[in-house]
Amino acid sequence: RLDTPVALVKDDRYVVRSYSPVRTIGGGQVINHDNVLDVYHDLRTSDYEVYLTTGEYLDRFSIVFTDPGTLDVDDNQLDSQFEIFYNEEFEEVIIQNPKQIEVKSFELFNILGQSVLALNDVESENHSKVSISNLASGTYIVNLNTDFGKISKKILVR
Repeated sequence: RLDTPVALVKDDRYVVRSYSPVRTIGGGQVINHDNVLDVYHDLRTSDYEVYLTTGEYLDRFSIVFTDPGTLDVDDNQLDSQFEIFYNEEFEEVIIQNPKQIEVKSFELFNILGQSVLALNDVESENHSKVSISNLASGTYIVNLNTDFGKISKKILVR
């Protein structure tokens, strides 16, 4: 863990840049941790950008290096890192991912175990949406495949 001692902000924007050597460090993750928002962002995938008012921010950011063989999130606690629910008004599945854990795939199964929707391109953001407007009412199982394991949650579509 490397704490970034000072962040100077100009023009109400602060960007932690990921340079090409960062993207190739031994397979482990290089994560920026915003200590105030408690947001984790893998710098190998993109820059971390946050809008702040002009000034100095001490002890705001940490750079965390992880070994590819270890998990940051205990497998038993992985479910608690996500909130998954159905938004009836917009007919979509909402995935709350405050730690921005990388989601490799999303799959939706009906009660008979048939896959009705599969996505491999899921954004690992704080808040993601998956439209399911063409599905019939009923009980469905959402499976998320992450860097740390799989998560299954039951949702009710009305």
